[in-house]
Amino acid sequence: MNCNMTYREKAGLILLAMLVLLAPLHARAGESKKLPASDILIVYSDGADDGDLENVGSLIEILTYMDYQVSFAAASDCSGNMTRFSNVIFYEVEVHPPKFYQEVRILEKNGSALLFIGSSFLKEYLDQTQRSNTYVFYDLSVGRLYYEPEHDSGKQSLIRSDGFLFLNEEGDYCTGRVEVDKMEGYFCKRKGNLTHISVNDVGDPLVNVAIAGEIATWIKPAENERNVYAQYMVINSVYPFQSPEKLLQVVEEFVIMKEPFAISVMPIYEHGDYPAMQQFCEVLRYAQGNGGVIILHSPICQTKEFDADLVNERIKVSMNYYLQQGVYPMGLQVPESWMFDPDKVEVMSRFTTILVSDEEDGDVRNLVRQENNNQVYQNKHQWIAPGVPLDAEGASYIDAYSTAVYFDMTEDLDVIKSRIEACRSSHVPLKSLWDAQHSFWTEEDTMIYENQMILINGQRVDKMYVPSEQEEAFSYRRNMLQRFSRDLTEENRKLLLAVIAVAGLFLLFIFMARHQNRERFFYRDEEEDMDEYWKNKG
Repeated sequence: MNCNMTYREKAGLILLAMLVLLAPLHARAGESKKLPASDILIVYSDGADDGDLENVGSLIEILTYMDYQVSFAAASDCSGNMTRFSNVIFYEVEVHPPKFYQEVRILEKNGSALLFIGSSFLKEYLDQTQRSNTYVFYDLSVGRLYYEPEHDSGKQSLIRSDGFLFLNEEGDYCTGRVEVDKMEGYFCKRKGNLTHISVNDVGDPLVNVAIAGEIATWIKPAENERNVYAQYMVINSVYPFQSPEKLLQVVEEFVIMKEPFAISVMPIYEHGDYPAMQQFCEVLRYAQGNGGVIILHSPICQTKEFDADLVNERIKVSMNYYLQQGVYPMGLQVPESWMFDPDKVEVMSRFTTILVSDEEDGDVRNLVRQENNNQVYQNKHQWIAPGVPLDAEGASYIDAYSTAVYFDMTEDLDVIKSRIEACRSSHVPLKSLWDAQHSFWTEEDTMIYENQMILINGQRVDKMYVPSEQEEAFSYRRNMLQRFSRDLTEENRKLLLAVIAVAGLFLLFIFMARHQNRERFFYRDEEEDMDEYWKNKG
């Protein structure tokens, strides 16, 4: 066998090996560049750390609450795709492909609306495009932000950053003030189609409020006045075993002050006939008939893996309990992270109105890494986001989207009164959820609320409060004995069926054994002789 190879054969093998090795890389690159079309693209740094990804998650939430479809990915995954988007946000893109600046420059020249959050990437971009003289940069890490949300008094916050950049040319729009070591700059400035927000810490409450307002203005700069959204006062996460008397006192405060409110109630799965549950639902019906809207809190998942079927089943059971008691939930309350998880998005798809709490239930950072768009946008929810408190009163300062101000029913009534007054005096208007439309469905029930009418399974129901009579001497033992009786009756029925089946099998076996014995021990002629014998004897 000749083991010598010609030059052409060696070159061919080397070329073939290279094609085999590079093919998966091309395939992966092709997959990573498939960004869905959206209203807005968010670009973040390759290899972004957890802090940056958490801030990107906050930006996605803000835009989702504003009802925008968002795509998001690292710079390498966005390279070659950005020209398909007319609105692009760059969040601290410190690591990116070599010619990334050229693509951004093309976007700028084509008139795309560009928003730079933070200073590091904008500094590099301006340097690479020969515009180093258009900004000043302070290599300091601490500053102070002064921002005035609309007509409220100014707020301030200590902020941190890896340097502060400010455009020095006169802009078309400028707002907020940032002080850095006795030097002043802006919070947000727009020059042409390039907008810069100088602070990147979205986790800071004041920065979060300011960014929400400035993003709303950035998306629609031509409009003189953007839409102003309302705030909703919500008594948060109320359990059936909590004091109905205290809940009634809190509800009465809202009723007396003639202010709209909502109550988020925890799900229940059993003991719907217990007096505590009856009293709890009595207060809920009273609240429902006096301006209060009931919202069901999502079931708390205590398993490692989220089971959408199990959660839907629990929601079905809980909804059925409440509906039987004349309590009509209008929507679902969920943690913030639910909007990033496809399984949880499927659960939410059954509800029109989604109230978002600030509970932690999932790692937003990993979910941002795994996804590339806000899939929940397809459901067209009516969002009510958690408000961002800037003071002890906790009133909302965000009017770029609907927000909830949460009240704890265990607080003192004086504290609750002062917080209601703070919400009243806020520039963000108060509104009732009864003025909106709502709907949901489960495997057993459907609810539609529109034109001030509630339809449960197609039948109109009335939310007017009518007092009910409570059973004075409720016997828990009787309830238990009834349950035991039902269980024993069911078990007896099963036992009877088992006995019948066993007896039938026993008779079958006897018949088969007798037949086999006749076949084995008697011949046919012997049987005929025996028959003749008994006949003659008779």
